[in-house]
Amino acid sequence: MAIYVHILFWICIYTCLFTEGAEYYISTSINTWNNVPQDCNLAQPEYVHEYATGTINLNNSIPLNETQQHDVWIGYFKALTEFKYHGCSNLSISDLTHVKSLVDCKYACSGNYFGLYCSDDELQCQCLNELPDVDDLKSKYCTTLDDFVCGTNSRLAIYSVGTDKSSRNQNIISNLCKASPFNSNYAAWIKCDDENNATKVWCRNDESSEPFLSSDEFAAWNEANDDCANKDALPSTAVGYNGDNLEDMAFTNIFRSWTTQKGNGSCLFTIFVRPFVTM
Repeated sequence: MAIYVHILFWICIYTCLFTEGAEYYISTSINTWNNVPQDCNLAQPEYVHEYATGTINLNNSIPLNETQQHDVWIGYFKALTEFKYHGCSNLSISDLTHVKSLVDCKYACSGNYFGLYCSDDELQCQCLNELPDVDDLKSKYCTTLDDFVCGTNSRLAIYSVGTDKSSRNQNIISNLCKASPFNSNYAAWIKCDDENNATKVWCRNDESSEPFLSSDEFAAWNEANDDCANKDALPSTAVGYNGDNLEDMAFTNIFRSWTTQKGNGSCLFTIFVRPFVTM
């Protein structure tokens, strides 16, 4: 039987599952997840992301005392993670993995970059070691599917996983897209699709050039970012803009979604396991 992994949405008090060498043991005291004793490391057993269902299961059994009918902390947490869309590429397609969502590519690929491809309304991702050249990110043959841009006709929509991860507020909406006025310091998270609030999008001609705003407005983040290619440009943020003061928000090429992360600090969300359930 699989050990099911659950996500907590509040801080509770639990005993902790620690690892010492190859051995697991449960602490004798109870603590919050971010107050684990300094001499102990929270266990981080390997897990498998089931792409067909979008669920996460621990990969191996954990030998624990089945008489302990309570939950224990382990060293993973749930965090809002930023993703960035870089453009549409002519890279050759190979070794595609079928996924249910774009976020699944984060689990399928150990690196920071991946390409998203859609065929017959199915999503597939290809892991990449690095970003393609800038001149190879302006193809006009990507399309929109669900909330994202994906590749068609042997093209790949290129994304990266950002380093900005947050789990401070359990009540905030997950799938939001970043918008920015002329000053990127005042960027904010807005709905990715809002028919009542169409906005422009930031693009740039290359990585070193100043970003510019589209003339058209878009209700959806994916349609906005896909349009940069129609101007032979890259999707962008407002960083580096030196023009007139523009107060209205415009879509950037960044969005966020929940992901599972290994713990290396204090966080409000975490995963726990039930020690009486084994494989």
